[in-house]
Amino acid sequence: MGKKGDVTVLKKLTKLALLSLLIVSVAGGCSSCGKDGGKWWFGKKKKEAKEVPAEEPSSIYSSTLEEKPTTPDLGQPLAPTIEAPAQETSALQMVHFDFDKYEIRPDATEVINKNYEWLSQNPNVQVQIQGHCDERGTIEYNFNLGQKRADAVREYLIKLGVDPNRLHTISYGKERPLDPGQNEEAWAKNRRAQFLVY
Repeated sequence: MGKKGDVTVLKKLTKLALLSLLIVSVAGGCSSCGKDGGKWWFGKKKKEAKEVPAEEPSSIYSSTLEEKPTTPDLGQPLAPTIEAPAQETSALQMVHFDFDKYEIRPDATEVINKNYEWLSQNPNVQVQIQGHCDERGTIEYNFNLGQKRADAVREYLIKLGVDPNRLHTISYGKERPLDPGQNEEAWAKNRRAQFLVY
């Protein structure tokens, strides 16, 4: 492995260590919350949980979720709880995107139209649309971009006539690459919306 690869591995290990430390710190602090009369660290009072309005938009969450869990460091949604195991199907093809974009490309409209045909013939299938990015950019930026990609595909399918309650979105940012390579060919494969059915 070259110098650049060593630096990349070191950066990833550092991020993992910091995330672990953050989780341990939060877990340790929360275990004493009930013992100190409602005080948080440094004597500050705990904030009351906000009540979520009944008509909150749910474009990034499964409509069957009761809670919307988030990662402790980014506030990004975790994978939704799916009642049946989600699985890939070769019937639904991936949609690819240009670098740093979430607009549907002309070649992607053909793919989405074919996916719509399959969804029309299988009306009882629920679909999870996963937004993915290449490795460039920050984790937070790529989670947001991945979500915009998944939402763009969802909105296109809704305009074609798919029931919105069947379409659920999530972003994995750059965390689940198809191709681990560090070149344009690999990055192009990783900038995608991928479909799982359940």
